[in-house]
Order: sequence, then structure tokens, then C-alpha cells
Amino acid sequence: RTGSTLLFNVARLWAALASEGGLMSGFGCHARKRIAGSSCTVVCKDHAFKTGVADSTDIVLMSRRDPFESVCSRKIMGQWKTDGSAKKEAVSQCHALMSMQRDIYLTIREKGKDIAVDVQLQDYIDKPEVAVISIGRAMGICEAALASSPLAAFQIAMVKFLHDKPDSDMGITRMHDTHSQAKRDEQCLDLLDFMRSDERCDEWMRGNASAASNSMLREPASRP
Repeated sequence: RTGSTLLFNVARLWAALASEGGLMSGFGCHARKRIAGSSCTVVCKDHAFKTGVADSTDIVLMSRRDPFESVCSRKIMGQWKTDGSAKKEAVSQCHALMSMQRDIYLTIREKGKDIAVDVQLQDYIDKPEVAVISIGRAMGICEAALASSPLAAFQIAMVKFLHDKPDSDMGITRMHDTHSQAKRDEQCLDLLDFMRSDERCDEWMRGNASAASNSMLREPASRP
């Protein structure tokens, strides 16, 4: 939940620093018409392509995180079916997330485009400078700006603040509060074993939720 919103904030900060023609940003992407002479930059966040969005989008940035954390978060948030097997539901939730990733990748590729960058949440912690610069480069930010140490430090400081204090200024940052370790321990104790019991989910988890480790992307004919 925090990964995609961190990406959104990094992207819109890069856009705000670079755009001379104005910036619009927010949650929920919609198809847009190009306006002759306009150089306005639009940055939006979504979890699926709505009708027409893939056609009108210039750059697509992706984020991903440990599948266990995502599935656990969905359980804590009450997005689970509770009238059946917990093991079956854990695998179903994992497959649902794999399907979302597959659909984004296949939809944009069908338009003759591709994902510009796919950032793992852990990258913001382990190698924050690489993460924020890779996002900027994928957006077309000039190399002079990408090589600027003060700009990189500014972005990294923002990422650290948002990661450490996601509940601060939510109306501006659109960040979500995070779940405590105590909640994870209470509600997700057997989740890891449940997810690893499924071959496809286990491969995806071991591959850090990368597109390359998503077997559904190797089966495009199976997409609805």
C-alpha cells in the first residue's frame, strides 16, 4: 500500500521540479485528450487501466512489494472472504495481485509501449538514490538534474519522511497509515506457508514480485 503512493509522490515531485507548463496530479487516472499547445504534465496513480487510459498515457511507472506484505495488508483491511478455507483465500488473494500486475503489463504492451520502470518498495530503503534517480530517468528528467546531489538528497529526504511518518499530512501526500507488526503477527501468522504452498505464488514471492517471476505473464492467452 505504501509502495505505489511513494512512487506517486516521487514522480510528482520530479514533475513539479521539471515542468514549465503546469502540473496536475491525483489518484484515479482517466483518458485525456491532448490539447494543442499545452505543455501541462499530468501525474496520476491507479491500480488498473480504465478505458482509454493506456492509449493516452505517455509513461507508465510501476511499483511492487513483498507479496506476503500485500496479502497480509488486504487481510487486515477486511478484503478477504471469511466463509471458507484461509489457505485457499490466501492463494486466491496472491493470484489476484498477480493478475493485476499481468493486466497492466499486457495492456500497455498491446499499445506498443512498455513499463518505463518497476520499483520495489525495499529499494527505497536499501538503495534510495538509485530508486529515485531511476524514476526520474524513466520520466525523461534531464541527466544534469539526475546528477545533482542536492536534488537527489531532497527526494531521498522526502521518501524517508513519508516512509517513516505515513500518517503525516495525508491530505497532501495521500499516504496510508501502515499496519503494526503486532497486527501482522496476530492476523497473518500462517499466511506465508499458505502462499508458498502454491507453485505460482511461491515463484512470484521468490522473485520479489517481479514481472519476470509472474507465470501469468508467460500465459497471455489466459487473460480474460
